[in-house]
Amino acid sequence: MEAAAVDKSQVKKVYATMITDDKYISGLQVMHYTLRKFTQRTLVIILQDNVKKITEKQLEKLSNVIIKKVSHLSNPHEKNASDASWIGSGYTKLYIWSLVEYEQLFYIDADCMINACIEDVFDRDVSFAAAPDVFPPDHFNAGVLLIKPSIEIFNDMVAKSPDMPSYDGGDTGFLNNYFPDWYKMESQCRLPYGYNAQRILHWFTIKRTDGYWKEVEKDGGLKIIHYSSSPKPWEGKPKGDLEAIWYGQFIEFLQNK
Repeated sequence: MEAAAVDKSQVKKVYATMITDDKYISGLQVMHYTLRKFTQRTLVIILQDNVKKITEKQLEKLSNVIIKKVSHLSNPHEKNASDASWIGSGYTKLYIWSLVEYEQLFYIDADCMINACIEDVFDRDVSFAAAPDVFPPDHFNAGVLLIKPSIEIFNDMVAKSPDMPSYDGGDTGFLNNYFPDWYKMESQCRLPYGYNAQRILHWFTIKRTDGYWKEVEKDGGLKIIHYSSSPKPWEGKPKGDLEAIWYGQFIEFLQNK
């Protein structure tokens, strides 16, 4: 399959991801590799300043990427250095709102794999859109976000972050409090679950019934598989069907480097 070319009128609409930990390089490589099967649109990589130079060099080899170096954005809910990395670095994600050189940005976590063309997301003329979380479903998961950057919103988020609570201790909880009316917004602001299909739903339902996951897969609805929670696929041998799919894509990437 040849990846779709990008209309020149849409060059200001880009994908974005983030890496704050060298151990996530394999995840980002697979995310980029699977994205490139469907589009050549620019991928902006937010690179936290603690990431090693050798990792940055590997990222520079990827096609159609722009690297944006940023400093760590402190999470006021991080209690100690042993907190999960997504808690410790999740607020760095807020930098996506500062990228005002772009009209629209589709952010995808580095532990995601692209399973189908997602270019149609840019047809949504909204300032913010997200897909439902697993728990609770009237909240969204911050692993996949469609936004229109705004320096005013970015500054406001940073200013409010010390006092605004986060029910999960990370960026998802904070952003749900920042956008409390997401579930009531117009329908274009609510992405189908298939744009952020978290494997935790697969884990919790597949042994009892596979109907839930098959409903997401129906008619090509499984667009992005999000390997949220731990362990990540690259942290050991595949544990199940979804991990085996990720590992297969990783082997493909290595063979095509």
